[in-house]
Amino acid sequence: MVRDRGARAAYRGREQCRCVECGREPSNPIERAEVAMTWLLPDPASAGAVLERHFCRGCTPPGPVTDVACMRCGDGPLLSGDLVAGDTAATAVVQNWLAGRGWRLSGPVCPDCVGELAR
Repeated sequence: MVRDRGARAAYRGREQCRCVECGREPSNPIERAEVAMTWLLPDPASAGAVLERHFCRGCTPPGPVTDVACMRCGDGPLLSGDLVAGDTAATAVVQNWLAGRGWRLSGPVCPDCVGELAR
């Protein structure tokens, strides 16, 4: 599940884009898009917090995966681990992360599209 728009924007903003697990640098546009995709995982060191990570295809977390998709462009982070459960605590953690990055939660609408709506 690679969304071009967000992946391109995320990759442009980094000097080096590597998988956090194996350290591998992408060697083609598809691998760059995959590593640029944002994954949110529960932070085992801090209850109620998330870790933002980027993985190559071979290192993606196991288990169920879901996503948060902007209602306008379809971009958004992938959720893994206990964040997939969708219970009240997981939902609050994900919403806090989204709000802290400029998402409009009603919708939801990503920061890029929020800016386009304001024009």
